[in-house]
Amino acid sequence: MNCSRAGSAAQREAHAAVLRQVYGAQVAQIIYVAVHLGLPDLLAAGCRSASQLATAAAVEEQTLRRLLHGLIALSLCCETEPEQYALSEFGQFLRADHPRSLRARILFNTEVLSPIWGSLLETARTGTSGAQRALGMPFYEYLQHHNEIGELFDRTMADAVRYRVEGALDAYDFSGFRTVVDVGGGNGAFLLQMLGRSTGLKGVVFDLPAVAERTRHAIAAMPESDRCTVEAGNALERVTEGADCYVLSNLLVSLADDEAAKVMQSCRHAMADGGKVVVVEWVMPTGGEESDKLILWDTASMDLNMLAIHGAGGWRVRTRAEFERIIEAAGLVVARVVPTASAVSVIECAARSRGDS
Repeated sequence: MNCSRAGSAAQREAHAAVLRQVYGAQVAQIIYVAVHLGLPDLLAAGCRSASQLATAAAVEEQTLRRLLHGLIALSLCCETEPEQYALSEFGQFLRADHPRSLRARILFNTEVLSPIWGSLLETARTGTSGAQRALGMPFYEYLQHHNEIGELFDRTMADAVRYRVEGALDAYDFSGFRTVVDVGGGNGAFLLQMLGRSTGLKGVVFDLPAVAERTRHAIAAMPESDRCTVEAGNALERVTEGADCYVLSNLLVSLADDEAAKVMQSCRHAMADGGKVVVVEWVMPTGGEESDKLILWDTASMDLNMLAIHGAGGWRVRTRAEFERIIEAAGLVVARVVPTASAVSVIECAARSRGDS
């Protein structure tokens, strides 16, 4: 083989790979528009023509056809025969009724996060919050003031349970506990999954009052509602007392170090003798630590998400050493760190005994 041609081919492939990443914003917009128009759900039952889709979506037919060409190029749709379109295997994840639907994530990323990420350069230069610039107020305050966005955020986090936190339930056995308090548990998706696996377990979702009110309504219709209650409060001050397990799932990433230590202290003071604090979060790889490419991307993108939303104020994905400093400051010790098949790890913490240095 001609080495110069082989090198040239490799260079073209590398260039194409980078170019696909450069086009990421446009790709996200194509998918967002398709989902917003409901095209994946219109195609859920099978093939339809561009004319049928255009009428159902209230879009001009030629415009709709051009959008379909984009979805085909992204391997999300296919043209089974002339003028007959169907979802591909990948495209199934865009349907609202798919068990691993990405619909809420797609809508939330584009409608809420994209304007925030649009000022990432300013955030990188100044360290100031992108949410404050794009939304006019801090991120979580915005969610509380806009119920429909708050509900979309809850649905997005529930979807994240399936591809991030579900791995934690496979890797760590919660069935040995009596009562689990999910601190900052949002809409209760993680705890409900846990209760569904362990029928002898009881649970409490603990979150801020505005979130807790939405969660009560969401949980009431669930089969596990008889074993799950919702309590409101501020974890920086206190949490529900007397449980033998306190779960912090993807919570510390949104807190500065001093706040994270206070929440951990609240859990330590509240837990029963012999209890555990279980942190389920991304752990940033360092140095020679190996990491799967998808896990590394999910971890790095979450870290940059915190930067884009909140600025350089301390909200971030932490390394294991950074977690250990916070945990020790709260009077706890790391008992073990359990890796999972997803991007998060499970950090089990116990009360520090007198013999611990």
